[in-house]
Amino acid sequence: MKDFKGQIMSGPSVLVDHGSRTDRSKSEWTTFILGLILMIMWFYVGIDKYFDWETHYRAFLNQPLPKDWAIYLAYSLPFFELLLGLLLFFPKSRWFGFLCSSILLSSFSTYVGLVWIGAFPVVPCSCAGLFRRLLWGEHLLLNLAFLLISMVGLYQGYPTNEFKHLKK
Repeated sequence: MKDFKGQIMSGPSVLVDHGSRTDRSKSEWTTFILGLILMIMWFYVGIDKYFDWETHYRAFLNQPLPKDWAIYLAYSLPFFELLLGLLLFFPKSRWFGFLCSSILLSSFSTYVGLVWIGAFPVVPCSCAGLFRRLLWGEHLLLNLAFLLISMVGLYQGYPTNEFKHLKK
């Protein structure tokens, strides 16, 4: 059997050599699958907000935010959710997509947690589709699950991304 340089390899060294490639391959597949899960979620919520624009926009105007912020967020959030889906699609930007997903999901989880404990008056959910039907506790658990997926992807994807030079 020959290795990738064309040199003849003995039996045991083949297993050792393939082990390192398999570990890298598993990490790449894990990162891809985690990115795919988040990508589907971001595309789903971003597209749904555009299809049900009136509900989304009115819900944002009822948030406990200054009206100018609410209007800005109502327009920009679906765009950024779709952008995150695109970042997670491409291998070279996937790590940055995981990073941005972690930041956004941390913000969402904090907000949902505050709503759940009653820190705000009645707040309509400006979430998309099926997420709108969840109770606040369920919504918080789902957000935390997506946050965990994002953080695992961030960790798993770090060695194989464009930002290798940052790791010393």
